[in-house]
Amino acid sequence: MQTAEVLLVHGLTGKAKDMEPLARYLSGRGYSTTVFSYPSTRITVEQAADRLAKKVKRLAEGGRVHLVAHSLGTLLIRMVARDHGAGLFARVVLLAPPSRGTPLVEPFLDRWWFSKVYGPAGKSLSTRETGVAADLGPVPFPCAVIAGTKSLTRIIHEA
Repeated sequence: MQTAEVLLVHGLTGKAKDMEPLARYLSGRGYSTTVFSYPSTRITVEQAADRLAKKVKRLAEGGRVHLVAHSLGTLLIRMVARDHGAGLFARVVLLAPPSRGTPLVEPFLDRWWFSKVYGPAGKSLSTRETGVAADLGPVPFPCAVIAGTKSLTRIIHEA
């Protein structure tokens, strides 16, 4: 019996270790897992998506790949689908996707420290026309979306 491959993708400021608990959980249920890690605060979303596309294509040589991504990682998956086709994907789960950007970054986009801390990818999460989500259009593949109902916006603005 062939095990299904699940590729896990973290979000902005994330690291591979952030996805390890989920990887262990899935491994314990018979899935082969790989965590895709990228320097999210040091490269552009386009560069990260190119790296992800190469990884997906390598894994897809053994069959279609399941994907689970968080936040910025969900936008990378959508960019890969747009630029390389979604035919490589089996099932996709998007965790807290900023599908239209996120208003959380808006108050900070013009602050000197924002780019220093979050890099070029941070600005790409904008809800403005300069944000990556503005160019992606509708999600071009079937997926499950898990999103919360409470925003951190109030917490950030009060801090």
